Amino acid sequence: MLQVGPTPRLFSNASLEQPEMHRALFIREVLVNIFYWQRYAFPKGRATLCALSRTCRTFHDPALDALWRELDHIKPLVLCLPKDLYSIESNVGGQGLILKQVRPLTSADWSIFERYAARVQGLKLRVWESRNSPIMNVDTKFLLALSCPPSAVSLFPRLRLIQWVDERPESILFLRSVASPSLLHLTISPKARPWVWDASRLSMLSSLGSLCPSLKYIQLPSLDNLKQPVVATTTQLLSYLSGLESVEVSRLDASAFTHLASLRSLKSLSFILDPSLPALCSRQQLCEGFEGLTDLTIRSGALQSVLSLLAMLQISINNIDVDLSATPDVDATGNFFLVLSSRCAAETLRRVSVAALGDTSTPPLTMENIKPLFSFNQKKSELASAWPHLEELHLNDESGWGIQSKVTFNGLLYLLRNCCQLRFLSIALNTDPAQFAQNNPRSLPASGMVHGNLIHLSVVDSELTEAAVIPVAAWTSAVLPNLKEGFIALAYEQLWYEASKQHDAFVAIRKQERSSQKDLLKRYIELGELNRQELVWGIQSRHPSVSRPRENVQIIRDKAGSGMVHMYNCYTVLEVPLPRLLLVT
Repeated sequence: MLQVGPTPRLFSNASLEQPEMHRALFIREVLVNIFYWQRYAFPKGRATLCALSRTCRTFHDPALDALWRELDHIKPLVLCLPKDLYSIESNVGGQGLILKQVRPLTSADWSIFERYAARVQGLKLRVWESRNSPIMNVDTKFLLALSCPPSAVSLFPRLRLIQWVDERPESILFLRSVASPSLLHLTISPKARPWVWDASRLSMLSSLGSLCPSLKYIQLPSLDNLKQPVVATTTQLLSYLSGLESVEVSRLDASAFTHLASLRSLKSLSFILDPSLPALCSRQQLCEGFEGLTDLTIRSGALQSVLSLLAMLQISINNIDVDLSATPDVDATGNFFLVLSSRCAAETLRRVSVAALGDTSTPPLTMENIKPLFSFNQKKSELASAWPHLEELHLNDESGWGIQSKVTFNGLLYLLRNCCQLRFLSIALNTDPAQFAQNNPRSLPASGMVHGNLIHLSVVDSELTEAAVIPVAAWTSAVLPNLKEGFIALAYEQLWYEASKQHDAFVAIRKQERSSQKDLLKRYIELGELNRQELVWGIQSRHPSVSRPRENVQIIRDKAGSGMVHMYNCYTVLEVPLPRLLLVT
């Protein structure tokens, strides 16, 4: 009888050479960075991390930390529990699935849940919606059971971020159980409107200040119809927090606003302004407060309340946004820019946005409201002169002006000359073709002035006729050659689209013209001597429109020593190297 014995060993244990892992992979910080990018940079990053966690002991913990670092829902944690704990049933109405608890949680179940929850640093609790898988939510009763852990220790000891989008009343109790002293970011932004602050939610909100003393970023639902208990609860929450950097809340009382003003760490503030707030605050405390504030967003019913508050501040901010529910009158809007220029440091302000989002039947924001912006009256502070470092300016960019604008392109030119750093501009313009008529048709628009920093121009609801398409495109191609998206418009979209195409065509032609002139100058420079008469003849041969070249061209010494030749004619401005010579008209 044939017996099959064990397979003979061809190599001894001593002769087997096991491949060694690179020493760098034993450094935990290196693995953490590798696995972090594997989680987000690749389509199958999660599956790869699962495989890496089972590869070796060195990879196990870093791979699991990266896998569980951020969760879009609590569902993955529930699915790790034993399958006899829950059932998957159809939701009421037949839309999606729901995870329902079948039996009580045991100590073994809690051990599994805590083992993975301890690795979570970011958690989003929302009604689960996915395009790639069926909709599946955790039943509210199951959430209530998870809100009662057997120990007093937090379920998520490493949690840094919470984004709460689940508007179910029962789910808010689970928020308190997952809050931990390590929490830094808290966002409560339910999709359902209106968000009702009942007693249970207010109780939970008031306790978060003591539970999460390290909070730096907080965002609460911003609603206008808030009652006094909600404001008092918000004040109690903020009073526990001394390291806040970003706050977005609803209404604030005088105590909370004064507390925020005393925080040097606060960089961003967004709130709904109560009309009575300026009168209840101390002018001295507010004038000396908000030392580190860089971004300010105020939502108010009337601009006069905003003026009263700004008059009490002395701040060095970068961005200010004012959203109004009622259209302001002429005097209030004019005074806004005057107060802003005296209360905001000119060296820091980069963005100003004013939007009236009220009823469209009310009178729209017009050019008369912002006269200080373009006024040459020396008794008034001019916004363009006061803030030369302004990078963004948005005026009623969401709803439009409603009537024909009075801002001509000469007014726009004045703004551009004084705001050289401007990159984003939203303003309605008057496009009357008559304003583009020039005495000398060969001269450049705006006397050759070029604003190279502006890349985004929203013309809001500016009117445009077919006769103005070419003049507008010719003007902007010469003055604003670096616009990236053409003209962004809320009205007359087809004509503005045509103007955008003409603008791009004119810009390309001007580039070709400059290249041609540069080649001409280089040809003369390569001859070793720049003969004035020959250069004049060369320019005249390329551009016969230069009728009197001897009077239009002259050569002078470059006192600055820039070593560049500048040639200006009716079409081009170009620079080529040439020692100690400057050619100008």
